[in-house]
Amino acid sequence: MWRQISQVLEIEIRTNILKPGERLPTEQALSERFGVNRHTVRRALAALAEAGVVRAEQGRGTFVEIRLRDLQLTRFTRFSEAGRLQDQDPNCELLECVKLTADQSIAAALDIDVGEPVTRLEMLRRAESRAVSLTTYTFAAARSPHIKGAFDVTHSIAEAICMGGIDDYRKGRVQVSARSPNPYEIRLLGVPKSRPILVTTSVDLDQNKAPICLSISRIHADRMQLAFEL
Repeated sequence: MWRQISQVLEIEIRTNILKPGERLPTEQALSERFGVNRHTVRRALAALAEAGVVRAEQGRGTFVEIRLRDLQLTRFTRFSEAGRLQDQDPNCELLECVKLTADQSIAAALDIDVGEPVTRLEMLRRAESRAVSLTTYTFAAARSPHIKGAFDVTHSIAEAICMGGIDDYRKGRVQVSARSPNPYEIRLLGVPKSRPILVTTSVDLDQNKAPICLSISRIHADRMQLAFEL
């Protein structure tokens, strides 16, 4: 019986009746549905968990596992290009654009003086209607004075950079770390506060290896994984 129950639930997951990230009915509800005891249901759920179809979270229940999307990172990778290659149709929403002055860390990353004006854009990206990353892009105002206007036209950071006359650029050093999300990230990414997020920090360089942009991405680790092409 437990094997039959697991097969029925897996069919419902594969056919999207039970959607990625959705919480399954309780053991009691499944017991009543299938007319079996909770031990049988528990064995069926354990089999699905072993197969990577669902995951159990203590105190929260059992959830349909979300199929992770690969974000390929190469020297030339842009998020929108990676998304198109994987049919993710990533949607980019500009949350804010502010003018600031460079602090020590920004100045060092962009090779400018502390106090120089910079433009910061905050982007929320979605794939399959789910938030997958929150990225802060910082540009030196002197080098990219029209970045906001170019983004308004293209709706793409990569294409906005190209509109500024830079059509050949690549990633420099990329740093990857993990940490707990803050309340702002929990709200926008929809990530549980108990789950870590991935954080990537990188600087894009032009053909003369001059810094163009400092980008810091916070990635929903249950929805996206990083794949490095070395």
